[in-house]
Amino acid sequence: MQEVYKSTGGQLDYRHENGEISQVNIDLAGMGIRRIRIACLPSEAKKSTIKECMSKFGDVKSIRDDVRFIME
Repeated sequence: MQEVYKSTGGQLDYRHENGEISQVNIDLAGMGIRRIRIACLPSEAKKSTIKECMSKFGDVKSIRDDVRFIME
């Protein structure tokens, strides 16, 4: 999102169906901390591997085990 913001200078043109063009301002909002739950990982999955994979999307602050059981 930050790359889009930087490359556009915060503004883009939007072409309506009738051909009219409106200028749209772009701003970064709601880009704070996100909690992500990853289901069905094997118990032997290492936190370092998870952190390495998720770091592509941002700074990993912490990883916590959350074990839940589903019984039928």
